[in-house]
Amino acid sequence: MLRTWLGNGIGNSGPIICYIDASNIEGRNMNTVSSNMKPSAHGTAWSVLHLRCPRCHHGHVYKGVFATNVKCPVCGMRFEREPGYFIGAMYISYALASVVLGGLLAALYAIFPAWHDITIFALGCVAFLPFVPIIYRYSRVVWMTMDRAFDP
Repeated sequence: MLRTWLGNGIGNSGPIICYIDASNIEGRNMNTVSSNMKPSAHGTAWSVLHLRCPRCHHGHVYKGVFATNVKCPVCGMRFEREPGYFIGAMYISYALASVVLGGLLAALYAIFPAWHDITIFALGCVAFLPFVPIIYRYSRVVWMTMDRAFDP
């Protein structure tokens, strides 16, 4: 499949990106253009795991560790729809952080059963710190993907 840019869409929809079947380029049938960019559930899970755009599943959401692209570099989707848009991502972040911190604390209790609770909790919080940037990034992408699924 070849990807090509066909021009701007209507209104704020961004560029139209179509896929052309390369097997028909040499032949007579050139009308096999598909603009269907809606992936399967497998494609959605892949794009969330790889921090990709919720619309086209190709563009990168982040341009650095914490810097979010304003728009998707591939399809032009604006990531922050309105001021305060990512407040909903805090709920996702809280859920992810609870699971990760709970898992760390359970593992520490299993490894060091004789230690005091405060010591294990302090060690668990320190061990949790490297996960904060990861949870931040994934919570935003999960929020955008869920929001796009319910309100395209």
